[in-house]
Amino acid sequence: MKHHHYEALIVGGGPAGCSCALWLKHLGLKPLLIERSHRLGGLQNDSPYPNIWILGKNYKNGKAFAKDVNQQIKSARIETLFESEISILKYLESEKIFSILIQKKRSLLKVTASFVVLATGVFPRTGGFNPSESVLIGPGDQIEAAHFKGKRSEEHTSE
Repeated sequence: MKHHHYEALIVGGGPAGCSCALWLKHLGLKPLLIERSHRLGGLQNDSPYPNIWILGKNYKNGKAFAKDVNQQIKSARIETLFESEISILKYLESEKIFSILIQKKRSLLKVTASFVVLATGVFPRTGGFNPSESVLIGPGDQIEAAHFKGKRSEEHTSE
């Protein structure tokens, strides 16, 4: 098992985790970004809605924004582990570093990091229900595709 040291390990490849990794990289640090799924962008990957809450991106929907996030992290050459999860995270007081065991599919990677950032964001919770015509779980495509009586978006309303 090969050992790597990073100045910062960021858990979560959504907008917050990617922003953190980008800032750290531009500040001259060596970050490692860990994402459970096969792509960056978090819930934005499933959002057909305009990003009215993200500065400078209100003209793009979530899916387009997520695509930009992936491209920007790739262009910045930020090391990223996809389909990976933390198995063990320990702080070694004597060395003042974190020791982390990462599971990526069927392999394990041991790394150390001076800092760990948890940017795991949110994900849709089912509450034990399965999505159906009468059970909507969002955000995402299922909500957008649903037909609501009198449904209107802000951009289609007039005063």
